[in-house]
Amino acid sequence: MTIPFLRVNEAVEKAVALLDSIHGSDALTRRVRFQSEPQAFRAFPGSPFAYWVSDGFRNVLANLPSFGGAGRTARQGLITADDFRFARTWFEVNRYESKWIPYVMGGSFGRFYADSKLSVNWRNNGREIRNFTKNGSEKVASRAQNLEWALRPGLTWPKRGRVFSARFVNISCMFSPSGKMAFAPLNDLTWLATVFNSRPFDAFIALFAGEKQVEYQSGIIEKLPIPRVSEGNAMILGNLSVHGWSLKRSLDTINETSHAFHLPALLQVAGPNLAARATAWNGRVQATLAELDRIQAEIDDRCFALYGIDDADREAITAGFGVATGDDEGDSGGTDDADEEVSEAPGADPATLAADLVSWAVGVAFGRFDVRLATGERPAPPEPGPFDPLPTCSPGMLVGDDGLPVVAPPPGYPIDFPEDGILVDDPGDPRDVEAAVRRVFDVVFADASNAWLVEIARALDPNARADDLRPWLATRLFDHHLKRHSMSRRKAPILWPLVSPRGKYRVWVAAHRATADTLHQIEAAVLKPRLDAATRLLEEARAEANANPSRTARDKVAACEEMEAEVRALRTEVLRVAPFWKPNLDDGVVLAAAPLWRLVPVHKAWQRELKARWASLAKGDYDWAHVAMHLWPERALKACATNRSIAIAHDVEGEFWQEVRPDTWVARPADPARDARLLAARSSVNRTAAVKAFIEAPGG
Repeated sequence: MTIPFLRVNEAVEKAVALLDSIHGSDALTRRVRFQSEPQAFRAFPGSPFAYWVSDGFRNVLANLPSFGGAGRTARQGLITADDFRFARTWFEVNRYESKWIPYVMGGSFGRFYADSKLSVNWRNNGREIRNFTKNGSEKVASRAQNLEWALRPGLTWPKRGRVFSARFVNISCMFSPSGKMAFAPLNDLTWLATVFNSRPFDAFIALFAGEKQVEYQSGIIEKLPIPRVSEGNAMILGNLSVHGWSLKRSLDTINETSHAFHLPALLQVAGPNLAARATAWNGRVQATLAELDRIQAEIDDRCFALYGIDDADREAITAGFGVATGDDEGDSGGTDDADEEVSEAPGADPATLAADLVSWAVGVAFGRFDVRLATGERPAPPEPGPFDPLPTCSPGMLVGDDGLPVVAPPPGYPIDFPEDGILVDDPGDPRDVEAAVRRVFDVVFADASNAWLVEIARALDPNARADDLRPWLATRLFDHHLKRHSMSRRKAPILWPLVSPRGKYRVWVAAHRATADTLHQIEAAVLKPRLDAATRLLEEARAEANANPSRTARDKVAACEEMEAEVRALRTEVLRVAPFWKPNLDDGVVLAAAPLWRLVPVHKAWQRELKARWASLAKGDYDWAHVAMHLWPERALKACATNRSIAIAHDVEGEFWQEVRPDTWVARPADPARDARLLAARSSVNRTAAVKAFIEAPGG
């Protein structure tokens, strides 16, 4: 017995749609009225209530193998239970530390390719994570599940969305609950990526999970039908997905926080000036997106045919069942809680491209990026394969033969960068960042350098004076950098400004070069000499003004007074932090930089972030961090005695815990002598006094 069904769940005004479905036109009725036999639902695994699909569509599902089986599976991965503690952006971690491995999260809608921007702490096979507890509980909060599938190549997808999309995952990656993965024999993964990104596959998902912001559970993926594919078709389908991956990756080579980064957009295209190159780049983007659209159309055609879906069902899938709402894959993006941002890399306006170019030049000035890629002295890197391991450093970075960042300019390198990672915003200073950017432009653009500086300066600020980049570097570089180095709720800038109270003087520090001596170096080599010079200039200005100063003389005195006060205030704050600051990027940028919160008064959002993290550190929220052990060793050691995961983090597990039988640990008895020994090795009276003075200083 057949039963009529009305499908108006996509309609905005459901009551109106329901009435129209009863009395409407034949064309509308065919889209929303269906006849189905309830027993036919049993043809689908799990018997979903899919009354709107045809008998032919049911037969496809009934007669094809499911994805799960034959060496194929879909799984969810590692649950850290505290991503702030255990996960980092890949670009913020110490690249000489091997404990950080790529960590795949769900992200947003995007087919074929997306960079894996996170890393997870997997030191000692995840020992610290595996033993993570919280809130005084003895129950392990993390879940190291499906580890037999970790580090394998596969496919991943967003946690939820309106249109399903899948992308390749490199070998040697951990995966997460929101970054679920599908695994299959390696030779099958490329053609399966094509099937996963097809319209028929998305239509099958809708049968089991619904059609609006569904959550793509691994169990659903395992139930979905997979077409039987010949060797020839497998090769054709695989080539389509790999081509799509290559195109998408090519657009990501301009993103300086990507593993794929090569050069900024304006240096990847030719043209006599900024406008010409901006046009050329946007033309490349549009051509790439058009080719991606062509690939998608071919994928859909081939997959409809492979699934054996007839024209009527294809039309229904393409048009959508029921009353259309106007939703399409363009707004099918994704998860509200995604930690990995996925961009389709659209074209950009000249001002954005100019900012990216200057940002890259600053990176070159610090020794982060390799200028020889722009001059042709170093050839463009070859494209990797979609499953190749992610590099420790992007192809655009300046590295040695070991693939790791260099600490000094290589022989013959055309740019001399500071080995201590310190530049300043100060005309005439040998470390001046604007002068360093100019030297980069001279190397890249040669005789046309000044013309490019003029164009770039005006693109960044139409009111800029001639070729002056200094205002943008002083007031907007950090905002640009912070935006580029933030992901969802994570902020991980790796260039840190130390700024005077009114922003008149600033020192730039490269996070990866920062050490416990950095602030002492800044005080001795930069701020003290600059303060002496400012004081001398002020005395000279006052002497020149004499008893009856002109307005010009008074203005000069005021300017000298302001600069002297600015440098003095900055030096005071640096001296306040220097005795106890010992940055460790394993803690993450925000905790490593937290003690610097008073030194960024003009960057309000960043200061609020750092101040909040400092307050949490002082309260004891992050006793697992190196900075907590460094500044509050007594408290951190007590935490080690009650929390084994924290003891593992600080390499004192054996001091406070003992293994009574395999993988069963108990706390050792209290031992005052042990505690005193451990505390003495980690304590400093002077450091404790400096921290106390810092906390009691004005502003908290």
